[in-house]
Amino acid sequence: MDATQPQYELSVVTQCLKSAIDVIQWLIPTITKFSQSHPLVFQLLFIFFTFYVFYKLLMNFITLVKRFLYLTLVVTCIGIYMRGSQQFLTVDLLNFYNFVMSNRYYAFKIYTLFINALEREINTVYHLAQMKMEQLLK
Repeated sequence: MDATQPQYELSVVTQCLKSAIDVIQWLIPTITKFSQSHPLVFQLLFIFFTFYVFYKLLMNFITLVKRFLYLTLVVTCIGIYMRGSQQFLTVDLLNFYNFVMSNRYYAFKIYTLFINALEREINTVYHLAQMKMEQLLK
């Protein structure tokens, strides 16, 4: 690896960012002008685009859920194969459920403690800032 490679990579990234900024600088006035000259068409296109984005997000979410369910099915089948159906369904599944439920409580408790500590810090900073403002205004 020579010393010029990081400079080249930085240059490529800089060029990509510059191109993206140029496109955005051209696109924003164009969209604004189009929306002012053709408001109904712009609204319809915006609605269709919004529905398309939500549709794609929904389909990606459904795909993610399906993959998670397939993975769960595979893990369950492996567990049943390795431990036996009786052992897996009566003992292992209950132990896993108890483990998840007990950790969920502790995770919530840790989250609550974190939020309370953050709230105390915010209040402390607020009171310090208030005292400083009072000192400055005197």
